Amino acid sequence: MRILHVMGGNEEGGLEKHVIELVNTLAEYPDDQVMLAAHAKYQPRVSAQVTFIPVDLSRSRRSPLALWALWRSVRQHKPDVIHAQGGKAMAMIATLASRLHRPLVATVHGQKKKQPGLAAFSAIIAVSAGLARQINHPSVHVIYNGIAPPLEHDKQQIADLRQSLQPASGQRLWLAVGRLVHVKGVDILLEAMTKVPTGHLLIAGEGPEADRLKALCRDLKLQQRVSFLGNRSDIGALMSACDAVVISSRREGFSYVFCEAAMQATPVISTDVPIPNEMLPSSLICPTDNPDALALLMNAFNPDDPGHGDSHRAAREKLTIAAMAGATRDLYNGITPTDRRAS
Repeated sequence: MRILHVMGGNEEGGLEKHVIELVNTLAEYPDDQVMLAAHAKYQPRVSAQVTFIPVDLSRSRRSPLALWALWRSVRQHKPDVIHAQGGKAMAMIATLASRLHRPLVATVHGQKKKQPGLAAFSAIIAVSAGLARQINHPSVHVIYNGIAPPLEHDKQQIADLRQSLQPASGQRLWLAVGRLVHVKGVDILLEAMTKVPTGHLLIAGEGPEADRLKALCRDLKLQQRVSFLGNRSDIGALMSACDAVVISSRREGFSYVFCEAAMQATPVISTDVPIPNEMLPSSLICPTDNPDALALLMNAFNPDDPGHGDSHRAAREKLTIAAMAGATRDLYNGITPTDRRAS
């Protein structure tokens, strides 16, 4: 089977990470040819087994030049199925749908008020059950994003890392990870920390709200209890060194932070967003945009709560790259005519 993935834009985030890992894994199936049409900047991260098609789709989704380049790629490479990744690629493929004459798949990665063009697709993939419930289409399939198994960390290195991060012995060490943007709710977490009498919060990430959040931290007099770490390349080790990961997001399509923490067997507490609210018991979830509720959850934290172990086991079963690729390939086979599939 010849499978063409289409990724619009030239950004860096969960969508791009997902697509690159998915095409690299699908290309390992011997009977399939996997192609990716995307901005040239992503080519170095794509496996040599993937046919990379450099197409600049960073212009407007209505750009005649971008649409023509995409249409020309389809004509040249003749895929059996086309898979649009995210809203921009979906809109562009939907615009061309009347000329494509082959099964079309789209993955919805995040919550959108409007989802135009859904009717053009044979099947829709949602990366969480919460997203799936918002999609009005007769063929919606939940396929969780997956990640690679975590690296094994040396216990002494983790102990040394924890010691270097914790300003006072015996304090609980909380970790928040993500871009410093409004949707991640870091301001909510800082407000909650004023109602959590003990513990130290580490914030790993950068973003446009960094200065505002640091100012809020000073206004709340939390400078001695909150550390802004900036971007880190050792997130897995940080998760292993901390007592718990806190997700304070106002909105998520799929939380990679939860996925990574659960794979590291680090306890997680979270606001009511996918996919923590699909993997954690309600006792470990609180409403979004509510500092008081988040503070109550943090104050009630119990590292021995059996819900933590249950979520870790569920993650290792459902949130792997292999599980994601296998379910995606099964979907392709279900919508592609038999005479167009590889034997």
